[in-house]
Amino acid sequence: MSKQKTVYLVLLALAVVFSLIGWFSLKGVLFNGSATFGVTIVALMFLLLGVALGLIAILFDSLALMILAPAASVAASFLFFGIKPAYIIIFVIGIGLIVFAFSRSLREKRARMKISPLRIAKPVLGAVFTFLALIISAIIYFSPPAQGISIEIKVPRILFSFVLSSMKNVAPSKLISFDQILDNETEESLYQNINDQVNFFLQPYKSYLSYGLAIAVFLSLKAASIIFVWLAIAIIQTVFVLMKKFNLVKIKKETIEKDILEI
Repeated sequence: MSKQKTVYLVLLALAVVFSLIGWFSLKGVLFNGSATFGVTIVALMFLLLGVALGLIAILFDSLALMILAPAASVAASFLFFGIKPAYIIIFVIGIGLIVFAFSRSLREKRARMKISPLRIAKPVLGAVFTFLALIISAIIYFSPPAQGISIEIKVPRILFSFVLSSMKNVAPSKLISFDQILDNETEESLYQNINDQVNFFLQPYKSYLSYGLAIAVFLSLKAASIIFVWLAIAIIQTVFVLMKKFNLVKIKKETIEKDILEI
């Protein structure tokens, strides 16, 4: 087996392993509540996944090989969270982003006179972390904690007391039965009934809370991905230097023939 195939298979295996550990840890966070340690593992694994995919973008020129690794890494999430139509749609959109990013990476690599890991890996990492943010947001949306989210809306007590005291000051001639209402129903039960009616009226709209949560998660992950991209680039630069030092990769210079017009 050639050195090129060996390096690719190692990076592909690392990408899949990092993704499997990341998805497994994310499932633990969502279903078992292991938040602090689990979130750290998820972040670390997906950062290392980005590093592996960035190195693939730098070291290889085949678009098919470039797409296989992120596709397999994200498809691994189906093993832990099942397959839903929304996941498939996001998967297709994400693959489109990956294809576009890797195509840019290839053009950048072929157009530049010197190899720049930063310029080659940056568009790929942006697409990879956006892909992950989309699929993680969808997974969180369909998770039991998000689907079971419930918020009870209460009228501010100070507002209720202010309105009630204002009504008490109204002349009895204008509100003939007001005192009778207070006699039959205490202030506390009246307050509770008002809250119940407000929540009953808003019940059909509470399903949108899960949508709001998913959107908030995506925007948060997208913002965090800026930091992840630069962390991954720093690690990629270090690994690339080490690979050159140990002769795992070599940079050869080629002379390019160019047409020149003379009169």
